[in-house]
Amino acid sequence: MNSESRVQPLRSSQRERIADLLQLAYPGEVPALELAQESLQYSARVKELRDAGWDIRNRVEIVGSRKFGYFRLVHKPSASPTMPPTPLPLFPTGGVQ
Repeated sequence: MNSESRVQPLRSSQRERIADLLQLAYPGEVPALELAQESLQYSARVKELRDAGWDIRNRVEIVGSRKFGYFRLVHKPSASPTMPPTPLPLFPTGGVQ
C-alpha cells in the first residue's frame, strides 16, 4: 500500500492507530505489513488490544516459501472503554491565571 492511499489514523498512540486500522477495515483484514508501518512491535499492540477485550483473529497465508500475515477484528468490547483516557497536559496552553 503506498503512502498516498494510506488511511490517516485518528489517534496518536501505536495501539490506537492499530485499533483504528482494524476498525476501518472491518469486517475485512489488515495485512501485517500495514500494521508494521504503524509499529514494528505490532504483535505487542495487538496483544494489548486483546487483553482489553478486543476479539482479533489472525491468519497466515503461505505462498510458495513466503508467509503473509493478516489480522481481522471480530468485535471490540462494548461495555468497557476501548482505550485508556488521554491524560491532561501538565501545563495548560492557556497561560497562567
